[in-house]
Amino acid sequence: MKKIFFLLPIAILFFNQLSCQLKSYSVQKDTICLADSCIRPFQFFPNQKWGYINSDGIIVIPAMYDFASNFHNGLAFVELDKKKFYITTQNKNAFGKYFAYANDFNEGLAFVGQKKGKDLLFGVIDKTGKLILPYNYLAGSHFEEGIAVVTNKKGKAVYIDTTGKVLFHHKPDYLLSNYSKESGLFLLEKSMGRFKSSKYGYINLEGKEIIKPQFEYAHGFKFGLAPVRKDSLYGFIDNKGKQRIPFIYNSVDRFYEGLAMVKKGSLYGYIDSSGQYKIQPIYTYATHFSEGLAFVMIGDKRSFIDHEGKDIILIPSDWDYIENEFRRGTTGVYINKKNCLINKQGKVVFIFL
Repeated sequence: MKKIFFLLPIAILFFNQLSCQLKSYSVQKDTICLADSCIRPFQFFPNQKWGYINSDGIIVIPAMYDFASNFHNGLAFVELDKKKFYITTQNKNAFGKYFAYANDFNEGLAFVGQKKGKDLLFGVIDKTGKLILPYNYLAGSHFEEGIAVVTNKKGKAVYIDTTGKVLFHHKPDYLLSNYSKESGLFLLEKSMGRFKSSKYGYINLEGKEIIKPQFEYAHGFKFGLAPVRKDSLYGFIDNKGKQRIPFIYNSVDRFYEGLAMVKKGSLYGYIDSSGQYKIQPIYTYATHFSEGLAFVMIGDKRSFIDHEGKDIILIPSDWDYIENEFRRGTTGVYINKKNCLINKQGKVVFIFL
């Protein structure tokens, strides 16, 4: 089998037990992870260029771009010499074309822009680069569960599906976000008038208020539940507005990987969708789960825990900064005045000098 040899540039070092040394790696081609889940962009600070590294610390695309985004659906948009285009994980121009505007792929679709005279107009392409919605919009961001908000040529915000069908028009006193296909509901933030705090509720695709705006704060549905705040305390409701987990918490997060971070009094723990503690509230700080791990603190002790509350990575006291969340197999730390990446075993695989 043909081997690929990687010699990492001098700005990127691997080290063992925090002693730095430059290494060259001989890696079998089929062992190099090029999946979306293990590639992330990095910036090479001496020349400010962007490239890509995988979760093993191997540079898979050299630092050559003026900007680089995350890979989604095997594609990432980059910018080079003011030209925006999409690349594959093999660093090829995916469609052989350039855009005036580009955005991440989500659900297999991406908004792109082209100049029409003095105007920048937006359309939608699929993963083959085919234009499936023409350049008819003044603005557009991304599809979320098959729904996107766009600005039409009349300057009106409307909600469309993937065929371009207008589902309903935006109302001036409404702010919609976090559509959940499972519940069929948008999160609705409704203005209650000047000098009054907004109220939160939920609205369906027909524009009907299903759960009247009544909450001091709310978030979108996940796993059939939405976190809301009422009378300064947080709980969870279902898509009918019925309380499912009581309003007893001082802070909560949405469900991630089946668990929600909650704070009661001064301590954090994690509950399941029935409201039962899966990880007891013993932490003085906690974050939501990402890629199977969550960052927590008990006093000065810092660690990443798994779904059972077991310490998987203990953070040494001389590591100054922790990114708090694993993304694509790694997370950022700050060691000896250097930005580094660690993997899920706690091993430093990448150092930015």
